[in-house]
Amino acid sequence: MTRALIACFAIAASGTAYAQTWDEQIDGGGDAGDFPAPAGFQDTVGVGPLTTITGGIDFFPEIAQIRFDWVDAYCITVTDAEEFYATTDPHQDPNAGGFLDSRLWLFDLQGNVVMGNNDSPTNIFKSLLTDPGSYPGDVFDNPPSLVEGQQYILAISGFDNDPEDAAGENLATLGLSNALWGPNPDAGAFDHWENSFLDAVGSYTIALNGATYSTPAPGSLAALAGAGLIMTRRRRA
Repeated sequence: MTRALIACFAIAASGTAYAQTWDEQIDGGGDAGDFPAPAGFQDTVGVGPLTTITGGIDFFPEIAQIRFDWVDAYCITVTDAEEFYATTDPHQDPNAGGFLDSRLWLFDLQGNVVMGNNDSPTNIFKSLLTDPGSYPGDVFDNPPSLVEGQQYILAISGFDNDPEDAAGENLATLGLSNALWGPNPDAGAFDHWENSFLDAVGSYTIALNGATYSTPAPGSLAALAGAGLIMTRRRRA
């Protein structure tokens, strides 16, 4: 590999957007939104493995305790289905944590629930998602295997805020709290979240493995394009 190409890859891997993290406020510029509403999620932008997402499910006390922030949703790309996980449980990954009693959800881009989890097998207040074949506990309702290279919406809510169809049927049952659940076969299309004022609030850090950002950072594309141009010129020389 030429020195010029090495330098271009170094440029592509530098900068604040490439720190392998995503912060709801700093990187996303505000609330991540309630998928499946239009623009109800943040596209994560960066290069390389995405290892943590940080944010919070909050009240807004400055507006007379009116609550707007029920769910946060992020678009990610699964790069290794077998090794993938997303968790708020520090027993599963020491980078995970926060104060939120969480529920984690994975949707496809059409709003269909892929899987959900309330309690991790090692922590009743934290959550864990993996490919069904890798989950260290019971699996119900046949969640589909994850597809490498595919984008998903990773959503987090506070206990016990669930996605529902128009008739109020939960999209995933979560009947046994520490199990991984697939789509509820009796539910219709995603219509809304339950959004109760009794739902848990708090900060969170989701630790991820086997995932990357949904959108490459513009600077990295320019650097890699430049590297390709350099290599093309050298071949012609």
